[in-house]
Amino acid sequence: MPTTSAQFPLVSATATRLLPMLRELWLLSKPGIVAMCLITTAGGMALAPGSLALWQAALVLIGTAGAVAAASSLNMYLERDVDAKMARTANRPLPQGRVNPLVALAYGLVLAAVSLLALWVVSPLAAVITGLALDGYVLVYTPLKRKSVMSVFVGLFPGAAPPLIGWVAVSGSIDLSAILLFSVLAFWQIPHFLAIELVYRRDYQAGGLVIVPSVFGDRATTHLIALSSLLLVVVSLLIVPMGLASWIYLAAALLAGGLLVRLALRLSRASGDALQAAARRFFFGTLLYLPVLLAGLVIDVVVL
Repeated sequence: MPTTSAQFPLVSATATRLLPMLRELWLLSKPGIVAMCLITTAGGMALAPGSLALWQAALVLIGTAGAVAAASSLNMYLERDVDAKMARTANRPLPQGRVNPLVALAYGLVLAAVSLLALWVVSPLAAVITGLALDGYVLVYTPLKRKSVMSVFVGLFPGAAPPLIGWVAVSGSIDLSAILLFSVLAFWQIPHFLAIELVYRRDYQAGGLVIVPSVFGDRATTHLIALSSLLLVVVSLLIVPMGLASWIYLAAALLAGGLLVRLALRLSRASGDALQAAARRFFFGTLLYLPVLLAGLVIDVVVL
């Protein structure tokens, strides 16, 4: 005899309330950012000398994903008033009242604790780095966004930490190669986030955030984007002489880097109405650059 929800009213009512809440918590976690961080963490693990058991590798990835999700949730808790003022974030769970702020706070704190514990089981050093990145993102970067343009640079450590976490979890130490991988992610973030500030300038201003284009102007911002893009390409190429990759990665780095610099130079020459369009193209270029670079690195390591 088939069962119906009417036969189990308590179960049905619980599921009806629980599933929407799980969806909102999923949105608080910023799954797109979690996915990107998992890819870079896995890349650091793949390149590091040494190996982990399957369960250890799984714990590292779970711990990193949880820490990133915790940072995102706590960030949204702290910036719920700012998000309510910006068009691109006004529909998030907290500004819309779909999640109680205390629930978001508890979710972030519990997730952070569990994630750090999972990482500690495999590598205490990786857990410490993750904890520093988490604290830096939530306690320093997030409040600094309202006060200073330096938030862009302060945010480099939390954003670039995932490959370093993966490397340390496998090797147990930090060496020059690990710092180089970290540096690639750090230099990538500068032009990426400056482009976001250009594209969403009005939103950021409405939210009361201090951004580089508002303080120093468009021309200085686009020149900084061009300079940091060139530095990013130079740093990315250093991976080859360091012995972490060979010609396959080199080809990917030159192709992706060349396209990114070309977009950056076009942006630096743009003005007026064309500036916004050029900034948007460059922003999408940064989103394409990193997957191409990482794919070239992974293919290089697997094939050669």
